[in-house]
This record gives sequence, structure tokens and C-alpha cells, in this order.
Amino acid sequence: MVLVFSVLLNSLMAQQENYGFLVEFTDKNQSAYSTDHPEVFLSERALQRRAKSNIEITEVDLPVSQYYVDSLLSLNARLHNVSKWLNSAVYLTNNPDFRIEAFRSSFVKNVTLIYEGNSKKSLTSANKFGHIVEDEPADFWGSAFHQLDRCRVTFLHQKGFKGQGIQVAVLDGGFYNVNTISGFDSLMLNQQILGTYDFVNKNQQVYDDHEHGMMVLSVMAGNIPNQYLGSGPKASFWLLRTENVFSEFPLEEENWIAAAEYADSAGCDIITASLGYSEFDNPEMNHTISQLDGYTIRVSRAADLAFERGMLVINSAGNSGNEPWYYITAPSDGKNVICVGAIDAMDNLASFSSRGPSADGRVKPDVVAQGVKTSLFNKFGNISEANGTSFSCPLITGMAASLWSAFPNKTNRDVYDAIQYSSSNYFTPNEGYGYGIPDFEKAYYRLLQNTVSDVGSEMLISFPNPFKNEFHVNVQNIGNTDIVVELYAFTGAKVYSEIFTLPGSNFHRIQINQIARLTRGVYFLNVLNGASRQTKTLVKL
Repeated sequence: MVLVFSVLLNSLMAQQENYGFLVEFTDKNQSAYSTDHPEVFLSERALQRRAKSNIEITEVDLPVSQYYVDSLLSLNARLHNVSKWLNSAVYLTNNPDFRIEAFRSSFVKNVTLIYEGNSKKSLTSANKFGHIVEDEPADFWGSAFHQLDRCRVTFLHQKGFKGQGIQVAVLDGGFYNVNTISGFDSLMLNQQILGTYDFVNKNQQVYDDHEHGMMVLSVMAGNIPNQYLGSGPKASFWLLRTENVFSEFPLEEENWIAAAEYADSAGCDIITASLGYSEFDNPEMNHTISQLDGYTIRVSRAADLAFERGMLVINSAGNSGNEPWYYITAPSDGKNVICVGAIDAMDNLASFSSRGPSADGRVKPDVVAQGVKTSLFNKFGNISEANGTSFSCPLITGMAASLWSAFPNKTNRDVYDAIQYSSSNYFTPNEGYGYGIPDFEKAYYRLLQNTVSDVGSEMLISFPNPFKNEFHVNVQNIGNTDIVVELYAFTGAKVYSEIFTLPGSNFHRIQINQIARLTRGVYFLNVLNGASRQTKTLVKL
């Protein structure tokens, strides 16, 4: 199950090639680029984002060797896309022997079939939760008021923080008529659409494809005065089509990865996708529940690599809660992906909302928002309602953009932690609600407080997270006072406390290793330095 669709397109874009192969390369030895000159392959905004978070440019960021890529074109293949993060390329071909012939190259590590033919997915399944209900709009924020105010993003809007200065990459199956629907006029007038690209058909035409992405965008950026306002209406957007809605193959995961790298290079702050992957037209390609560990599935690994490069990644949990596969789908299992489930207007968990935890026991979904009768635009641009985590996800995305616009110097980790900390189930998360319903007013004050208290204070970094028997804390003791490290369980009970006397001014790495006896679960790390306190959420495996 990938999208929550309302009405299907009338035409089907046919693929010319019968096979799609993922080729993983052994190295980047033939790359023409260097980490010494990242400005050649990353935008200035992307470099600024990395600098803000002290993120190093590594070999992972280097483009794939063009020599390797071009060498395989001679096998009667067409290059579809490339992933520098995962050092791979996808080729479309009619050559059934492509795998065998590609393996003859010494630089090829692995070749996997990820697409075959033009197998159509079930239209009934695709349309399962796309129930459109016409409704009369209200005033002020309009019909979107409740879904916004329940998470208190209305507080941010009243303060003037509506996502301005934040760039959001929207990955979806098409953005039908966004360029002509009047509810998006402000986006066009203010040049808030920064670019478009279709990773399926390899062109810039995204406005004549499926309407699902348009509906998703409306939840964030729709603006009809006194009738409707999205959750982040002043953010800027990159509209990237990655999904072929008429077939389901791992090829689309590779499109997702390529789009995420595109968003990184362009300098985006947030990636949002109401897409998820578990079962495919060829069952032999299916993922298993045990693979949902945040690393095994390539698209989940890429989502975490995006986070490691300073972006916030927000993905829908999926709509399989009533099905045999009732779990979340990739890439929502990513360790740093904000996985969004769905509730109704009365805060009841939607029966279709996919459940957690991840395969390695982490809390999933992360948060929930209204995904039942979510107010949005239908394919005609009218205010309507629809169901699905496809729509709770952009609600949270626009809210995150609004929050980040209030604190543009904060990092993605700061925003991630503030959203999680503000949520209603923070101390008692579960497999349905996760950490619960975020309160963006509370998140705002948390970031505001940290902004004040962090001046001249320590910089807190803890790793690894999740941890097993030990973890490390990096602190800077500018105040030349004792450092107190505390660990709390969900119940609020203090399970560890130790005082460290450290020289001032310098950074210090503290090893915390008296915690092997702790049970698996979520813990809260407090580091106190004089009057300053910083808190992080840690997971014990």
C-alpha cells in the first residue's frame, strides 16, 4: 500500500523497457570529484545547512563514478537514476542478460532486479482509503482550524511563523493542476514553488500527473482567505514525482532515494513523503517485517543519511492497520525519520493507521495527527475531506516548517527533539500513537528556553543512539562547574546519576557504562552544567 488515492488518472504512462536493475558499485575510485571542493556538487544552501550542524563532507557525498555509470550503458541499457549516498545506479533495459553481463565488470558489487514489465497494481487497493467527503468550509483558518489547533500550530501562525525561509521537498505520485488551482495562487505569486522534477519519466512535468501530491501539498500550503489555510503556508516547496501509481516495484524506492539526494543538493530543510513500501507486484521482491530495522531496506538507510546531512525527514506510517501486514512501512522505520500515524478529530487512533514498533524495538510511529476527515483540496481545487496517514504526514510537515521558521539557526535534531518532547504520550509511548499528539506551542517554548540557556553553555551530543551497554556524551564545560549526568526511565524514576569534575573551556567525551542492567526502552538523558540543563531522548536496545 503506497498512497491514499481519491480518484485515479484516466491515462497510464507506459514504460518502454521490460526490466529494471539496481547496480551497486564497489567504490568511488574513479569519481571526478573531491571532498575538498564540495561547492562543485552541492549548492551553497546545502553547504550552509551542513555548516550549521557541523556536518562533515565525506566520500558518501561524492557523486558516483561517471566512468562506472557509463560503462554499463553499452549493455543495451538506459540510465534511470543514480544514488551517490548508496553508490549505485538503476538501469532500464530489454536485455534479460543484463545482470550476467554487468557482473563481468570488476567495479560491480551487486545487481538486483527491481522492476519487470508494466504490471498494474490493484485499483481497488490503491483507492481503499480515498473517501472524499464534501463539506462546508468554516471561517478564519477555515475548515482546517481543528486539525491545526489540535497541535497548537495556530499559536505559531498568530506569532507570524508560517514556514517562511524553510524549503520542503515533497515526494509523491504527481501534483495535478497545482499550477492552475486558485488555492495555490499565493504559492505562484510569491514564487514558493522553487522547482519540479519527475523521477519516473525524467522530465519537469509534474502538474499533469496524479492529484495525490496536490492534495498533500494543500494540507501544508493551501490558502483560500477566510476558508482554508495550510499548516506551513509560507514555506517554499520542491515538487518531486517519485511514484508510478500504476505499478509497485522497488524501482520506486530508488526514485525516492534519488529525489532525497536531489533535495539535499538543492539545500532543502525538510523531506516529506506520504509513501511507503512493503509489498510489491512481484511477491519475491517483498520486504519482511524483520527488515524494518532502519538500515536493511535501502530507502530507510537513505532517509537516515538525509537526516545525517541536516534535513528533517517526515514520512507517513502507512494505512495497513486493518490488514495482515499492519505494521509501518519503509522508510518510516528509519531511526531518525518522523513517522506519522493518524487519529480522528476526537483523538481516537484511526483503525487503518499502521502500527509499530520497528523490528529492532524502537517506538514507531513517532507522532500522530488528524488523518480521518482531514480537510484539504480535492482534484478540482475545492475544499473537501479525505482519510489516510498520507494527510496526517503533511500536517506535521507544515507544522515543523512553521516551528523551524521561528528558530532558523536551530538544527534538524533540535526541531526533531522539540516535536517529540512536546507530544502527549512522551512518557508512555505505544505502538499506535507513538509519542502522541505534538503540541507546537510547547515545542516553541522548549526551543526558546534552550536558545536562552545554551548561550555560553555546553554543546550536548550523545552517541550511539540507540545504545546497548554504554554510550558517550560530548560536553563543553565553559562554566567550569561540575557536570551532572542523569538518566530517567519513562516512569520518571532516576536510574542513573553521576557527577563529573572537568576542566573548563574544552570539549570532553564522557563514557557512560554503568547501564548494562537497564531494560530495553526509552530513557531521558539530562546533562546539567550549573544553571543550564539539556535533555535528549535515548533508546536502550
